[in-house]
Amino acid sequence: MKKVITVTFGDVDLSPYFIVSNITMPFLYKDNKYDQVGLSDGEQLTYSRNAKTPITIEGTILSENSDLTVAETRDQLISLLSGNVTKQLKLSNYPDRYFDAIFEGTQEYDGTFDYIAKVDLVFMVPDGIAHSVATQTFDNTPYKDVPVNFVIASHATASATKLDWDIIFMDLSEDLSGKIITTSVKVIVTNYQGKVDPNNSTGPSINIRDGWSTGVFNNLSNDINVTGNGVYTSVPNTVTKSPLTGKNNQISVHTYNLNATIEVWIKVEIGTTASPWSPNPADPEYYTNTIT
Repeated sequence: MKKVITVTFGDVDLSPYFIVSNITMPFLYKDNKYDQVGLSDGEQLTYSRNAKTPITIEGTILSENSDLTVAETRDQLISLLSGNVTKQLKLSNYPDRYFDAIFEGTQEYDGTFDYIAKVDLVFMVPDGIAHSVATQTFDNTPYKDVPVNFVIASHATASATKLDWDIIFMDLSEDLSGKIITTSVKVIVTNYQGKVDPNNSTGPSINIRDGWSTGVFNNLSNDINVTGNGVYTSVPNTVTKSPLTGKNNQISVHTYNLNATIEVWIKVEIGTTASPWSPNPADPEYYTNTIT
């Protein structure tokens, strides 16, 4: 016997308002960026990321389920679903996960009858992934009485193919001009192809800098020297942040003479002390409950 699919959005069970007949979502939705390198054949993968994902729920409004007319049910649904922030969208046929979604609106529906109507509800998942409903308990003792000084704790993936390249740019949340900051980096290197220029004795290496926003191309982080596939962690580096020269307030991931795919986690913190890597948003283990 086919089970009835129930839908919960935020804390609201939508079952009393309509019966679900079909759910449509992409099997896999990836956004890949390619660039032509010189006159070489084909293109190089620059980055790959999860794209925003639409979820369409087709159903039937039955007045006997809610003691409301079709028009009244529609108004009630719009009131429950409207908002300007994402909420947890849970589907009973996926009991182990939820989607951070926002209601996109409703398609046209047949309003001929006041007791029955077919309707499509469209939700958008901005991060393009499902999240596990499993919970983890951490002992946060090492973090007690430690101020939260993160200006950025960010994560990105890209493919390095050029000799000297600022491959990723990230915005800082505040102007740190003249402040003492400590930067730490963790990198996972895959698809390692060695040096872009084998005759160049320098590199391969990765570091963080802010020269495109300050005009000063000194490193914010210590260099990470790459020797092959694997996980690399930089020694925390403390500097005084140079003043901004324009409207941009960014840091960049800089690669030199590296041909590889990199996944980077960056922590920029105010002060002279770097917080532990785990568990916090700059730690790869922070993402272990993410289903991609």
